[in-house]
Amino acid sequence: AYTLPQGLKNLRGHIKIQRQGMGFVRPDAGHSGDSGEIYIHPSQINGAWDGDSVLVGLLPGKSGKSREGRVLEVLERRVRELLVELLPQAVKEEGVVKRLARPLDSRMPGYLLVDLERLEKRPRQGDLVLAEPLGKTYGDGVIRATALSSFGAGESLSMFERLVKAEHNIATEFPAPK
Repeated sequence: AYTLPQGLKNLRGHIKIQRQGMGFVRPDAGHSGDSGEIYIHPSQINGAWDGDSVLVGLLPGKSGKSREGRVLEVLERRVRELLVELLPQAVKEEGVVKRLARPLDSRMPGYLLVDLERLEKRPRQGDLVLAEPLGKTYGDGVIRATALSSFGAGESLSMFERLVKAEHNIATEFPAPK
């Protein structure tokens, strides 16, 4: 059944996306009678990422089934940085060469186009880069991002240490003792 978004009951919540592509939204506190998760089919995620705060429209349900919905709007992004692997494809956009990249976390969006201009040393294909999504997606569906730091190829122990620290926001620099 097709329903216009304005005809749906709306709830705010946070989405948890599974590796298989489907999502579950837990409504925020304050939605009386709206406890329990809402299933979101992969085709209804509409650009939401794992952990985002979203506005969900509840789809008309069949009795006995769990509630289903669709993401109507991403209210706030939880993820501010993504760890990505650089792919061989490069594109010149706005006079700047950018590299296509794929997030290491399979719950994250398909592809990013990463501007590497900020980095002192140019990473190569297969290198891991910490990228900041800019929120710009053009007609191609690829998210634009800026590189923050490069970790090199995913082979050395020191690279994995830096990777874990970046993924879990662990400090890498400390003030000198007095």
